[in-house]
Amino acid sequence: MRRELQAEHLPITWEELDLHTSPPSTLATWKRIGELSKALKTFDNQYPDLIGTTAGLTPFSPVPDAARIQHAMLDQDKLDELRACVDALGDQALEFRTRVEFATTLGEISIVRNVTNLLRDDVLLADPSRLGETCQRMLRFVSLQGRGTVISHLVRIAVTGVAFNAVAGRLAELKREAQRIDGLVRTLAESCVDGLPAMQTRQMLFLLTSLAKPLPPSLSFTVTEIGWLDRLLFPFVVRAGRAPLLRHAADLISAYAPQAESSRTLASVRHLESLAMALRESHDPSHHLMVTFDPFDDSIPRMAYECRLHGRLLLSALHDEPWPEDWSDPLHPTLRALVRGGRTVGAYCLGKDEMDHLGNKPNRYFPLLERFTPLKPPPP
Repeated sequence: MRRELQAEHLPITWEELDLHTSPPSTLATWKRIGELSKALKTFDNQYPDLIGTTAGLTPFSPVPDAARIQHAMLDQDKLDELRACVDALGDQALEFRTRVEFATTLGEISIVRNVTNLLRDDVLLADPSRLGETCQRMLRFVSLQGRGTVISHLVRIAVTGVAFNAVAGRLAELKREAQRIDGLVRTLAESCVDGLPAMQTRQMLFLLTSLAKPLPPSLSFTVTEIGWLDRLLFPFVVRAGRAPLLRHAADLISAYAPQAESSRTLASVRHLESLAMALRESHDPSHHLMVTFDPFDDSIPRMAYECRLHGRLLLSALHDEPWPEDWSDPLHPTLRALVRGGRTVGAYCLGKDEMDHLGNKPNRYFPLLERFTPLKPPPP
């Protein structure tokens, strides 16, 4: 398999990517950000029972007094230090390691989530005079996160969605700050798709290096549902399934090349999903390896393109320009509008079944003025 990859001019070692970790000063700042994020609670963390209710802190809903009180009661010195540390990270993407293997712990993921949510609260609660600065900080923090392998890229897409919804939640006020944030919104949106080939190259190397070594005894597959027999078959399954899984991972690198036209984008996403599902639904050993090592192949293409569409919609809304073309339905010129009470409250694209459900799942809804599902009343 290694010779095949070399013949296709694909890397077979991590050293060929010539990756370099972030400077020691940046990593020290990141470590401090992690320490501070543990000491500072978001409103959702403080009051989990209020998530999804009218008493919670969420975009497109009035800010509850309890959220302002909770934010004011945080250690303001630590909160200010956190903001300063985020600002001190600079403009270069963070790189925490030069290789990823099965035993690698991605400790940065919890920090990314916690800090994004803290900065989101900052945006939702910010006084108008500091809204632009606060929003810029949140977007820049998310933009610095490394793409890494599939898991890292999925986290990046998830926190990008959190940031985009926070921007949409204060869209009317942010139109005055459009020039301050539109470059960051554009970078985040486009990187969701543009970063897929590099992400998949790392994912292929992750599989290549992880499967070349003995796997931990605790890792097993359920093939026969007979414990002792599955343990006996385990090394044979790995050996037999390794080459097809690596072939699949290598093929995805070129298949992930971004498509400019919406009709080609839809065809590309369909193709990517079919490649993943064909391997997932097969009964050969590679199926069992995929479930363990590469379980998101069939979902990440659509998530990435939807995230890009979300960002492009925000840019259009910030500048009062026509909405972007909807790649999920080339026959429809732009995203579909969701209208309530005579107001356009959001937009949506089609989902995997490629049918119009009026914004309901599996359509993907992008709020501009209102959530799709009304908030529940708070618990008594």
